[in-house]
Amino acid sequence: MKKLISIITPLFSLLFLPNFSNAANCISIAGQNIDPSSIYDSRHQCGTCAGQAAKPALCGAINRVMVPYWSASADLVTIPHRGFWGRSLGKGASENTLAAAKAALNAGHRIIEIDAALTGPSNSMRKVFLGHYFSMSAAGGPAKTTPHHLTPAELVKFKMRKRDQSLSFDEDDHLPLLSELLTWAMENQVLLMIDPKTPGSTLAHEHDRIIAYSLNEARTLGALANVAIKNVNRHNWTLIGIKPYLDGPFSDYDGQFLWSPIVNKSMAFEKDETLASINSWHKATQNSKQVITYETSLYNPTFWAATPFVEQGKNYLNLIDYVKQLTPLGKRSAVWSIDPVGDKGTLDREYRWKFSGNSDKDKRGNPFRNISYELGRHVVINTDRPDWYEQMVVNPY
Repeated sequence: MKKLISIITPLFSLLFLPNFSNAANCISIAGQNIDPSSIYDSRHQCGTCAGQAAKPALCGAINRVMVPYWSASADLVTIPHRGFWGRSLGKGASENTLAAAKAALNAGHRIIEIDAALTGPSNSMRKVFLGHYFSMSAAGGPAKTTPHHLTPAELVKFKMRKRDQSLSFDEDDHLPLLSELLTWAMENQVLLMIDPKTPGSTLAHEHDRIIAYSLNEARTLGALANVAIKNVNRHNWTLIGIKPYLDGPFSDYDGQFLWSPIVNKSMAFEKDETLASINSWHKATQNSKQVITYETSLYNPTFWAATPFVEQGKNYLNLIDYVKQLTPLGKRSAVWSIDPVGDKGTLDREYRWKFSGNSDKDKRGNPFRNISYELGRHVVINTDRPDWYEQMVVNPY
């Protein structure tokens, strides 16, 4: 089974390449021929047939997420969380590294989620790098040292530990700067879903700076089409926060990259607040044409987001269904699967073991539960173990 999946998976993106037999409806996906302008902002690389033709592998991967195959029994898309790491009994590539990104692409994934944070020590020197731990012990450094104590040149000398916690000596396991990953992503037509993290930082507006600096670097390299930004705030609050740190007016960036709003990051988010957040993003992004996914959390079978509800006189199966009905072709939700990374659960921000995701209230660490919800087989799964999910469903492609 694993060998069969390894053969089939790299072919996935080829199935969603543009079809230029019809000049307007040049995307063939989910049994339909679609005009790119109906699902993308026309300023995005993939928003025109010409743009699709120039970057067929990149756009093919994004097309599949943007147009779910709702009539199929399943159309589950897996996105490797921090790359494809920890294989070979924990001796494989380390998380959030170039090695993990390369391994993900080799396994057939052209969309990869990464964590992004800022180095130190002064604003003039700060760069975006890949990582989310407070403690440099995650990379074999001093436990009381954080990334904010180090310059970019100092930071890239460290190498992330492997899944079995051993120190790595592999060349591509070093802590990379975002610019390195963006250059690689451009060369290989890969989309990076950037999740801003603020490990150990007490500086004001750190989250906003990470988003803005990431967009600045992508724009400088000509890689905005290779970026999707995950964000917990509403659209208007986000723009207010990032604009002071952009290198130019937001119009120089707008529409050329994608967003992935995280709409109910904790169980404290009630229905009205969550739906208001979704609606604000939908309205501000040309009816979600600038949004690749809405990250939703259902938490457990009795949580409000997992159960039927009525909004403005309309019935919805759950929050996934609400997101689906935003657009005529059906918008796709994303789910974060809190997979155990070792025999003691997961590692917290201090690089200490903890159990999470499998309590009575939060069951996101249960892959069978995650796809058992209504429409749960048509979501995007951000996961450390995409191989688990790929063997649990039969996709239409």
